[in-house]
Amino acid sequence: MIRITGMNSGLDTDSIIQELMKAQSLKKEKLEKSQTKLEWKQEAWKDLNDKIYKFWNKTLDNMRWESSFKKKKTTIADSRIASVSGASNAVSGTQTLAVKQLAKSGYLTGAKLEREATSETTMFQLGVVGPGGTAEIKVNDKTIKLTGATTVDGLVSELRNAGVDASFDADNQRFFISSRKSGSEGDFTLTGDANALKKLGLYTPTTEDLKWANMTDAELTDEANAAAQRYADEAALLQSKIDVLTKEKDELLQKKQDFDNGVAGATWTQDNEDRLKALAGENGNDGVIHSFEEQRDADKLLFEDDGTGKIVATAKLKETYESKRTDAQKVVKEAEEAGAVRIYGMDAIIELNGAEFRSTSNNFSINGLTITAQDVSEKLANGQYQTTTISTVDDVDGIYDMIKGFIKEYGELIKEMDSLYNADSAKGYDPLTDEEKEALSDSEVEKWEKKIKDSLLRRDQTLSTVTSTLKNSMLESFEIDGKQYSLSLFGISTLGYFSAKDNEHGVFHIDGDKDDDDTSGNEDKLRAAIAQDADGVMQFFTKLANNMYQNMYEHMKSTDYSSRNKVYEDKRMASEYDDYKEKIKAQEEKLQRMEDRYYKQFTAMEKALAAMNSQQSALASLFGS
Repeated sequence: MIRITGMNSGLDTDSIIQELMKAQSLKKEKLEKSQTKLEWKQEAWKDLNDKIYKFWNKTLDNMRWESSFKKKKTTIADSRIASVSGASNAVSGTQTLAVKQLAKSGYLTGAKLEREATSETTMFQLGVVGPGGTAEIKVNDKTIKLTGATTVDGLVSELRNAGVDASFDADNQRFFISSRKSGSEGDFTLTGDANALKKLGLYTPTTEDLKWANMTDAELTDEANAAAQRYADEAALLQSKIDVLTKEKDELLQKKQDFDNGVAGATWTQDNEDRLKALAGENGNDGVIHSFEEQRDADKLLFEDDGTGKIVATAKLKETYESKRTDAQKVVKEAEEAGAVRIYGMDAIIELNGAEFRSTSNNFSINGLTITAQDVSEKLANGQYQTTTISTVDDVDGIYDMIKGFIKEYGELIKEMDSLYNADSAKGYDPLTDEEKEALSDSEVEKWEKKIKDSLLRRDQTLSTVTSTLKNSMLESFEIDGKQYSLSLFGISTLGYFSAKDNEHGVFHIDGDKDDDDTSGNEDKLRAAIAQDADGVMQFFTKLANNMYQNMYEHMKSTDYSSRNKVYEDKRMASEYDDYKEKIKAQEEKLQRMEDRYYKQFTAMEKALAAMNSQQSALASLFGS
């Protein structure tokens, strides 16, 4: 609203009203300063509460569990062959390790194509299939059908859809195929039309082909003899079945004969008839028994006794195996001539304490140990692998650092809390108004406000109570196995009254701590205690931490005045802040009404003066005429 004032009186009405309002605004200004101070106090408490809660919820909560102290340090003598780490449940002591094989992914590097190809070249153009013809290749159990129109890109796409990674390198004119996972289970097989595979440069032997092609005469004999033993076992099993079934057949025949001869009490059912036919057949020579006898007799042609009671392969079985080796050698030779290179997926194999373990990757997790195989151990003349040692001990440094971290964080927190409680008084300092700030420099304003903010928790009763809880908890002692334990037993204590700096009388120091100038020269009792009696150290500190945790929990509980996980009365402060808002709003409305009244009064005065001036002008005009 625009007001035009003072035209008749000649007075600066706005300035007069502003001065009148200034005096009336002091109460509102006081409320605003109190509200600002409360807001700063809320911020101060929130900042401190965040630190207290973090200490309580993370550090203390971690320290009160025995598992936190079950730290292990694991080292390996030969870090070339493996890296090792130990979890808390790793067994302390020395173990032996040998790496027998590293895990590998399956790879196939195709031979260079006989005909120049691009991504759009068709199978017909490559000679993979003839006019109107087709060919099939299989990746694992998935069949890929190739036609004359199938392009190189199309084949690559089909290979990928079959579960392998595939690409065609036009610069080198080769296909590249690899498994998506390492290990034998992640490997792939590529089989199918031999001509198609050769034309594509993908003709390679299978692992079975390689096994048979590289088999020595002695290995071949062992393989054949092992098969002979299996045939002998099968023949023996078949014979036992034949004996049981023959006995059953003879019993049924006798039962039928008794029935046919009218023997008293003899019976014969259709089920009996059906069972007899199943065993002996319609003509007595093509039933179950006969089929078992045929298989038994076939097995007997493949094994024999060498005269010492040992089962060995017959010449017929050896010939079959030799033929199998010859066929495999032919396949391998053809593959080598084709030029493709195949690396088969393999599992990693390690030997831990003499027991063999396999993994599809080079990572093993065994009884608390995480082992990553990196290189194969040396193979000795006796066929065994050179072992290295894995040593697992209690991690003295790890436990020490955890306790040191706890003591340090506690000390920093107590120092801050004592500093806030013992802060210098800011009596006579109130938050500045905008007008007051304009009269000062930025640094002066900052210094003024810092003085107030630093003193907001001075002599605060809530702060004193929480601080006392923390300090008293640190002074507790506990009996463990008949012995009294306290922090001082481990060389952890506060400094003397005259030695400690301001607000550091509640800060604990660890004797022998190289990072502490005050106690670094003292005997390191804590580290020695951990090395000699880690269990006793664990029991004491878990009891200390748990006791402090429970004591602090009482401050963290929700009340009528404080929220959960708040040690200060945040609800009450929030309510007070809202009260200030209401009071300030009411005061603003009151001031507005007062200002409006002043303007009305001055406006009335101006109107009266205007009327009087008008009358005077009329009289002057009358007498003047």
